[in-house]
Amino acid sequence: MDKIYDYVTTLIIFIMAMTLIEMLLSNNKNKKYVMFAGTLIVLINVLNPIIKAFGSNIDLTEKIREIEAEMNQIEVSKKSEYQMENQLQDTYENLLINNIKERLEEIGYTVIDVDVVINKSTYEPEKIEMKIRYKDGFIQPIVIDVFGSIEDETILKEDRVKIKNILSQTYGVEEKNIIVNGK
Repeated sequence: MDKIYDYVTTLIIFIMAMTLIEMLLSNNKNKKYVMFAGTLIVLINVLNPIIKAFGSNIDLTEKIREIEAEMNQIEVSKKSEYQMENQLQDTYENLLINNIKERLEEIGYTVIDVDVVINKSTYEPEKIEMKIRYKDGFIQPIVIDVFGSIEDETILKEDRVKIKNILSQTYGVEEKNIIVNGK
């Protein structure tokens, strides 16, 4: 009778511990793995006396190690998948930036800086922000603001509209999400 009492007490303690752990890990991304391992331990404690009663020589400790190894392998593969996806997004973003620079340089602008925001699920550009200037060798407009100062990086409004139109048609980004020299 003492063995049954110890068995039930141990089982209740494990279940209470699992409940406590579940409450502590309420929004943790690893909760499902911890809960799986805990459930497995409770299940082993329930099955262990039954297996011993029938005289089976199944080594539960070895089975647990195999399951843990499989869980670790799944976690490693998820991490590498995440890293590959980030690397793919970075490569796509760099290619897009280089393509934007080439297009604008072909029509007479020098691109100083480009920042692209890409939708993570569709890999389509959502926003393009850039700093450009007129390319040397092309006719450059001079804008004189009587009340202000002369800016080296001034791009005429017509050119800004032209650039936004080209990029919008080429990459499918709304013109309001294309910013040229802060405007």
